[in-house]
Amino acid sequence: PSNRSTQWAILQDTPIQALFSPEDDVVNNLIALLYDAQVSIRFLAFSYTDYPMAQAMIARAQAGVDVQGVFETFGSNSPRSELKTLWCAGLQVRQDGNTGFLHDKVIIVDGSTVVTGSLNFSSSADEANEENVIIIDNPEIAALYLQEYQKIWDAAMSVPVGAFTCE
Repeated sequence: PSNRSTQWAILQDTPIQALFSPEDDVVNNLIALLYDAQVSIRFLAFSYTDYPMAQAMIARAQAGVDVQGVFETFGSNSPRSELKTLWCAGLQVRQDGNTGFLHDKVIIVDGSTVVTGSLNFSSSADEANEENVIIIDNPEIAALYLQEYQKIWDAAMSVPVGAFTCE
């Protein structure tokens, strides 16, 4: 059985936490991490359908945190995708522009904390699937992820004006 309080390691001064779904309530842990963001949130998402996570990103953007992200194009226009939610809230979101699938599941918070693993940002991944996430608190590692993020962001496509009707 999972025990989050012992699922930590410190390797060369870098705290690392391992979380596993469904037993670790991973999405709620990620939402708490998002609410701690003070400067920036960057994300890359194959599948992002979790509305409470989207609400946390919107709340942080409204508080002045710079939030940007790239969705895999396949499925991001589906009714369950949070692309519309974030786009209609005015967040900087794009759809992937590469020829293959954007299969990343990454969040980078404040240029120092990296969330990565197999977990899609969805309730089914959190509640029904066997998934893993590691949270790495290391600005040097985060800088490497930000380089990859920027490459994907630069190749991504803006959501066309009028793509969604915002209510």
